[in-house]
Amino acid sequence: MIYGDGEEDLACYTYSSFNVRDDNDDEALITQRQFKVLIEKLDSLISSSRDFSYEACSKAAVEAFFHSLIKEHQANLDKANQVVSNSPALCGAMATKMEALISDAKKFITKFQSSAGSNTLMANEAIVGLNTILQREKEALAQAHTELQNENDNFKASISAKITKLSECLAAKNNLMDQLAAHNTTIKVHKAKLNQTTKEIKGLQSERAVVKSCVGYVHALLSNILDSHDPILIISIRRHLVDKFRPAIAMLIKPILSVMPKVKSESEPKGKVNIFSDNPIIDNNEAKEPDEEELKRRKAREAEIDGH
Repeated sequence: MIYGDGEEDLACYTYSSFNVRDDNDDEALITQRQFKVLIEKLDSLISSSRDFSYEACSKAAVEAFFHSLIKEHQANLDKANQVVSNSPALCGAMATKMEALISDAKKFITKFQSSAGSNTLMANEAIVGLNTILQREKEALAQAHTELQNENDNFKASISAKITKLSECLAAKNNLMDQLAAHNTTIKVHKAKLNQTTKEIKGLQSERAVVKSCVGYVHALLSNILDSHDPILIISIRRHLVDKFRPAIAMLIKPILSVMPKVKSESEPKGKVNIFSDNPIIDNNEAKEPDEEELKRRKAREAEIDGH
């Protein structure tokens, strides 16, 4: 053996017989057909060597052949001796390198073990610190959750209170709208009554104007009759006219006053001014009433008629 100590166990080597494969086995190293071809070639080589004449070979050629064979064998032996002589140095260098590698491996393992121990301590300390931090964060999160829950409850309570207040405001608004609707209905009724009263006043004014015109016409006739100085006719006409025109004259003398009744509504809001006043409505466009001098003249004429 060139390398190693030559004490290797030969039991580790096993012998396996060579089996000739079948021609149908494509994966075989050599088949029977190839083996037959090889045998045929060997047979032809042997037959050709039998026919060869040794006498044709000269002694010089044989010596030259053996000389070259010995020379090549000697060169091979020299190379083998050189390899054998260099093997201890190579083995020593390899052993030195292996020892250096083993030493480096031992140092690395020692350093790795020491660093692993220190890393284990550091990792344990880091885990303990992380556990403490996580515990604090858990407590902080629990406290924040409690605060958020309280704030949520307060927010719900405030929302409920605002909703209740809004419901009350809506109810008050609906009540106010109902009151306004009732008040508007009352106003419409009052407007209808006012329109009806206005129409009645206009009708009375027109009737009064007609009566005034009639009275004026009658007054002119009476003046003409009085100018005729017929006492009997005057007295009879006077009595008849006094009986007929006494209501009309009383209406003409009496001023037109129209007072609207005050209607109170249950839905009328407090503090509001009533749109209907207690002051009477007087028509300023109607004709002026007779003055005192005119009344005196009429009384004088009546007294004169009574004297006749």
